[in-house]
Formats: sequence, C-alpha cells, structure tokens
Amino acid sequence: MKALYKTYQARKGLLQRTLIATALSILALALSVTSAYGVHAVTVNVPVSQVFTQNIEKDILSYFHYKLTPLKAGNPLPQGGTEHSFVIDGTQVAQIGPFTFHAAGHYAYRLEAVLSDPKAGYTYDEGVFIVNIYVKNANPGLLADIVITNEAGEKIPEVVFVKNYTSKPSDPLIMVDPPVRKTVQGNPSVDGTFTFTLTAADPSQPMPPGSVGGVKHMTIVGAGEEDFGVWAYTKEGVYFYTIAEEVDPSTDYIYDTMIYTITDTVTDINGQLSVSRVVQNGDNRQVTSFDFINTYSPDPIKPKPDPTPTPNPGPGKPGDGPKTGDYNNPLVLIITTALSAAAALLCAVLLIADRMKRDEENENTQQAAPA
Repeated sequence: MKALYKTYQARKGLLQRTLIATALSILALALSVTSAYGVHAVTVNVPVSQVFTQNIEKDILSYFHYKLTPLKAGNPLPQGGTEHSFVIDGTQVAQIGPFTFHAAGHYAYRLEAVLSDPKAGYTYDEGVFIVNIYVKNANPGLLADIVITNEAGEKIPEVVFVKNYTSKPSDPLIMVDPPVRKTVQGNPSVDGTFTFTLTAADPSQPMPPGSVGGVKHMTIVGAGEEDFGVWAYTKEGVYFYTIAEEVDPSTDYIYDTMIYTITDTVTDINGQLSVSRVVQNGDNRQVTSFDFINTYSPDPIKPKPDPTPTPNPGPGKPGDGPKTGDYNNPLVLIITTALSAAAALLCAVLLIADRMKRDEENENTQQAAPA
C-alpha cells in the first residue's frame, strides 16, 4: 500500500507541475500577443486638404466625396473593409483615420476624388495621390512616417484637392433685343438725323460692342429702326439701363422725351447664366420696343439764319440790278416825304394867292373904266 501511495503522490506532483508549466506557457503567449497587438500598436491620421473657391455670390454645393483604397490586401483601414470613403465640406484640412498598425512594414493606399455625378459649372481637381505609411520598430513600440507621392512617384508635401465653381456666361444669341423705332410726323424736305443713347446704371456693367464708359450712341436717319446690340453676363445680379433720344434744339423738330428702362435679372440655372429682361416706358408699362415719335414743325415767325450770309453791297453799285429797299434808311424816307408835302402845300398857297391877286386887279380895272 505504501508503495502504491508513493507512486500516486509522485504522479500527482508530476501532473501539478505539468499543469503549472502549461498555464505559465499560455500566460506567456497571451502576454506576448498583448504586447504585440496592444502595447506596441501605433495609430496615425492622414491629413487631406480641400480648397474650395466660387466666383458667384450664392449657396452652392461645397462638399465632395473621396475614397482611399489599399494597394495591398489586408492593409488596415479606419473602419475595415476593402476601401474607406469620406466627405469634405468647404475649405478645410480633414484628418482621415485613425489607421492602427501592429507591425512594422510599408503600407500604401490610393487616394482619389469620386466624380460619379459631376455638377455643371464645377471644375474638379482629378489628381490621384499615393499615401505611403512606413511603420518601424522603436523600443518600446512602433513609429510611423507618412510620405505622399503622385502617380509618377514624385514626393509632394501634402494632399490638396482644389475645387472651383464658375457659371457659364449668358448666351447673347438668345437675349431679348427690342429695337429703337423712330417715327417722323410732318413733311421735312430733308430727312433728319436722330441720335439715341444707351446708358448703364453702373459703367462697369456689360455693354454691347462700341460702348465707352457705360454709354453707347446710335443714330437713325429719318424714320426707321435700329438696335444697340447684345452682350453677355458673367455674374449673377440685377442690372439696369436706360434708353433716351438726344434733343437738338437747333432743328425744326419737336422731340419725344420718353425715357425707357431695361431691367436684366441674371440667375444661375444648373451652371448656366440665364437672363430675364423687362423693358418699361416712362409710365412703368412693359413694352416690346423703344418707340420715339418726332414732329416736324417749322416756325414761320422764327427767322432762319442764312447759312452763307451776303454782305451789304451798298446802293448804286454797278451790276447789282434794281434795289428793293432792303437797305433804305426809314428816317430819310420820312423827312423826304414831309418836305415834299410842305413844298406841295406852299405851291398851292402861292397859286391861290396869285389867283386872288389877279382877280382883285381885274375888279379894280373894271371899276375905273368910264360908263
């Protein structure tokens, strides 16, 4: 019995030592795994810059999609899977991650913008970048370096995606272009030349070719119609113009003083600028043309200046022909007439006196003669 008991005790001790050694081995393995995948892990974030510009004052799309794809299967991603997608809104530097690495090595990723649904008016940066993460051992733990290269393998300092928005200019060919219509009433012997002016409320506004400082002049000879031309807009906004006729007071015309207004409202529609035009007369009524009516009305009382005046040649100049009295002095004429009348009256008085004297002499002669 004692021999059996000793054998049992010996085997029991061996079993206990075996169990303890196994437990210690398992504990050492667990510690090594924990050390490898816990204490010695390293995490990094990848900075990605988005620069967003816009050329018009409006609320437009400013967020864009990107994706990061491992160049080697099994490379860690922030959320697992086979690729990592993210969005950046506006101009900012986004930190993409975290990436967790448990062992030294070279981990490479392809970074690019997602352009599955490009929007009109946008200019996209279609660059592709390679993100290289180098992980190395450093007692106690790991260190990681990030190196960015382009597709050609050239090193660049950072990842930057540039976005821009520019509306397409408005199309002048579809702009409403009402004509200037000139009507002349009366019967002038020669057609007059009439001048019209298109003026922008702001000299910096778009204008048709031939304009200077926000003003363009246009002429029509006699009755007829003409237009100022069209132009394109490159920015949204509301633009104002006026059209009026210039008055020439030296002519025999009564001018139409109507002033017309043009209001152009320019809006962006899916990346294309569109123009909505309203034309109004001085009574704020919408019209489809700029109508001006001038009346020919010569003034018979108003002396007309002689375009080539002839100097006074003076009386009695040979070869001048008969005079019409245009150059006589009225005072001389009055004095001459008065003297002539006085002379005639004096002659009449003398004749009457002489007749009375002869009658008296005849009477005296008759009385002196004998009976």
